[in-house]
Amino acid sequence: MYSSALGITTCVTLLLCVFHAACGLRCYTCETTDPKACTEIETCPPVWDSCSTLVLGSVIAKGCFDSSACQPPLQCCQRDLCNGAV
Repeated sequence: MYSSALGITTCVTLLLCVFHAACGLRCYTCETTDPKACTEIETCPPVWDSCSTLVLGSVIAKGCFDSSACQPPLQCCQRDLCNGAV
């Protein structure tokens, strides 16, 4: 019985991992001068594997991005909602 419960737990964990990967990365997205105003969340298309933040003067831009093209001053990260801080 113990091994059956362990097998079910393993299956559920694997399904959750697959579901999370299929849903895509989620990033904050905005173009604003007020860092607190960036609250909209988007699910990135599969080709964009990172969240980005770009600060140019007083303008802050956030969204999904391709990590292979990420170069300063653009900051990129690869976790859900990781581009929340400025």
